[in-house]
Formats: sequence, C-alpha cells, structure tokens
Amino acid sequence: AVLFLFYMGPVLAPEMGWDAMTYHLRVPSHYLSLHRIYLTPFSLGSFYPFTVEMWFTLGQALGGDGAAKMLNFSFLPFTVLALAWMGREAGNAGAGWLAGLLFAALPAAGILSVESYNDLEAASFTLLAVAAALRPTGPRIILAGILCGTAMGCKYSGIWVVPICLAAGLMGRSGRRVSLPVLASSAAVAGLVFSVWPIRSLLLTGNTVYPLLRGI
Repeated sequence: AVLFLFYMGPVLAPEMGWDAMTYHLRVPSHYLSLHRIYLTPFSLGSFYPFTVEMWFTLGQALGGDGAAKMLNFSFLPFTVLALAWMGREAGNAGAGWLAGLLFAALPAAGILSVESYNDLEAASFTLLAVAAALRPTGPRIILAGILCGTAMGCKYSGIWVVPICLAAGLMGRSGRRVSLPVLASSAAVAGLVFSVWPIRSLLLTGNTVYPLLRGI
C-alpha cells in the first residue's frame, strides 16, 4: 500500500514519457479530435497493435491524459493479481503472491506504471493467459485463447505467449490429456482476437505488419 501511494505523485503529474507523448497518448487524442481512426504517417508507432492505446482513447474521452495515466497505472496491481492467480493455478498460491509483490517493487515496473506505455498491459494478459492454460478444461481453453490474442494486441512481442500457452496446456494440472486439436482451437481464437490489427494496417497501408517490412 505504501508503494502504491508513493507512485501517486508521478501518476498525477503531467506525462513525460517519450513514447507516450509521441504515440501512446498523442495518437488517441488525434482520433478523438476528428472522431475517427485515420492514417497517422507522422507516427510510425501508431501502426503497431493498438489495443492499449484504444483503452487510452477511452480514458482521454472521460478525463484527458490524467485519466489515461490512471488507467495505465491500474495495471500494476492487476499484474500483481495475475501473478497471484498464476501461482494458485500452478499449485503454490504463496509463491504467486510473493512474485507479485516482488514485481511491484521493481523500479522498471514502477516506471512503466507511471508513464503511459503498454508493457504492463502486455505482461498482465500474458500471465493471465498462461494461468488459464494451466488447467485447460472446458471454456478455460477458449479463455486462454482470448487472453493470448489480447496480449498480442498490446505488443507484437506478445506473439510469444501462444507457444508458451500451448506448452502450459500440454503440461497443465487438469489431470486430463489435452489434444492438439483443442490447443489449436485456442490458438485460432487468439489469432481471431488479434486479427483486427493486421486488418487495420492492411486497410490503411496495404501492409498487414506496417511499419515492419515496408519497402519490401
């Protein structure tokens, strides 16, 4: 609690992060000013997966940059809870809570929580996806796919969560054999959730992974 109170000063201060001021917050503010999503060639970063930035758009619509920063900060305790849940699903709830508290104490976690980046969001959904995949029974396998797709929609590096979740499903604690087709269906759900971003890039630029591979 003391740690979170310590972070409140920087959270309430004006945004100073470079990426936040060049695209994480500024591009959503441009969307709001024109009431539409449009091509922003002045910001290459705006063509990356934009799930987090669309949440920032909602925050800005409700209360400007300050509300968007608070939304980003909320993912610090959310990541702690995600680690705690993953620990419980892995069979050691105490270790999960300890990992969460140690994570919150990391300087890097503090910096990412007070500046409007997208790393905490990607970490949260990656951890939640792995936790869901550890007991891949019933709707949990679909939930894991949705969470994987959301993690991928935060950052391109989130694509690594898919093979990690597949491995977690094969080694899960459900006590049941999980077939590869079932795991493949989870990966398909992840791809479907993520697909909105390459489709957006294709419509705006003709390249599904722009600004990657541009000029090729």
